[in-house]
Amino acid sequence: MGRQSGQGRFSKSERRETIKATARNRKPKEGFGEIISIDRAPQRMKPLIPMTDRQEELMILIPNKSLTFADGVAGTGKSAVAIGVGLTMLFAGEIDQMVLTRSDMSIDGKWAPVPGNEEEKYAHLFAAMRDNFLKFITKSHLDNLEKNGKVRFEVLANVLGKTYDRALLIFDEGQCSTVAQTKAFLSRMGKGTRAVIAGDWRDQAYMGKYNGMQDAVYRFRDNPKVGRVVFQVEDIVRDDFVKDVILAYRNVSDSDEDQLQTEANDDGKIDASLSLFQNVA
Repeated sequence: MGRQSGQGRFSKSERRETIKATARNRKPKEGFGEIISIDRAPQRMKPLIPMTDRQEELMILIPNKSLTFADGVAGTGKSAVAIGVGLTMLFAGEIDQMVLTRSDMSIDGKWAPVPGNEEEKYAHLFAAMRDNFLKFITKSHLDNLEKNGKVRFEVLANVLGKTYDRALLIFDEGQCSTVAQTKAFLSRMGKGTRAVIAGDWRDQAYMGKYNGMQDAVYRFRDNPKVGRVVFQVEDIVRDDFVKDVILAYRNVSDSDEDQLQTEANDDGKIDASLSLFQNVA
């Protein structure tokens, strides 16, 4: 049989509008919030709800500071909150893209050879980041954002020479960086761009003292465009035993949580009296 003709035939534009209308009216999956429009496509995102006071502080600082340090112990939700804020800004049209990066540094400073193309070689670096995205959106949604260039996972070595305008740059595990790497990351910021460095500068298992994150905290300690939230053991949102793990592996001299608290002002500005950096030139 041939094609339908006459009044019973819909034009291509009419069929497209019918499909869009059906998608808009489709009931969201359980647990997902209202439909948010981006690039004329329906998007759904679970709401970002802070679990601790410091998570709430981080949510406020990221959109309002050029650079924000999400600093502190593991398991406090630093990276997840940064990603949730980024998605919220993206869907609100406040930024055009999210760029997430990590240094390709392992705990012992070495990587075993991994077969495959570049994307396959570095997939393990971004696995945790992708998991954090899935706390807010579906995998197919994330795949679509990547396909459209709205979310980009970049190995730190690949950001050189690039400029990211109207973006949120997230540097995860910042304590695994060198000073030169952190400088390279921050100098990629274009117009309307914000940056987040998440990590724990106390963790010296990777680069030792004065890694790139530590150095950056010191250099920007008096800059009003920079904010810092210091997460403590009490802010851990994983199993309670993780608190015991963190304290068990911490040096005796570093066990006092009050020391960490004094290094951040209530407004998120870095305190100038960082004892860790008093002897740094």
